[in-house]
Amino acid sequence: MARTKMPIPTLRRIPRYLRLSEELLRAGIVHVSSAELAERLGFTPSQVRQDFSALKEIYGISADGQQGYGYRADSLRTNMERILRLSEEKSCIWIGVGNLALALAHNFDFKRCGVRPEAAFDILPEKVGTTLRTLSGEIPIYHVDSLERYCTERCPRMAILTCPPAAAQNVADILTHAGVTGIWNLTNVDIRVPEEAELENVHLSDSLMTLACRVRPDADCP
Repeated sequence: MARTKMPIPTLRRIPRYLRLSEELLRAGIVHVSSAELAERLGFTPSQVRQDFSALKEIYGISADGQQGYGYRADSLRTNMERILRLSEEKSCIWIGVGNLALALAHNFDFKRCGVRPEAAFDILPEKVGTTLRTLSGEIPIYHVDSLERYCTERCPRMAILTCPPAAAQNVADILTHAGVTGIWNLTNVDIRVPEEAELENVHLSDSLMTLACRVRPDADCP
């Protein structure tokens, strides 16, 4: 498969196509039109066609759309999985084993996302030397002082940051210096990484504030 990068806005829509294709297959639906995809996902039919055209140009694969039949749901799922490279499992470490980390570890299917958690790091003595339970098994928790050495020796590809916000940039610097090339930052502060590394700054508060802004205040209730 080609490694040419697609536009980030297009890439962010791929998991939604995948999720919908899985829903269609569970419902026994074999074909779906671009108009139906657009309606279910809140896109325009033109956007769906543009996305699939870009995917064919970049990756040389398509969702097998046919005039009068639409797209095959099974082909759509297979191709979205290929584009997201879900079969290429990436090793991942976790920095900061607080409440958010515990909630994600106990409930989030990282394997489905092509990610394999293999170790966690924390500073608290009561956590170091224990294990973190994930859906795919337990992983050891090490002291954060051993983070750089671990990364240098074991070469994890990705890291999840759920450490205190004040420590996020320093931890990211250690990770990227030691060869980690992807960081999922859930600390609610923006961090920076070198150009050769990939970064997702996730702000849950941004999403919640955006929703709250669109909802009528309590004072407006009858």
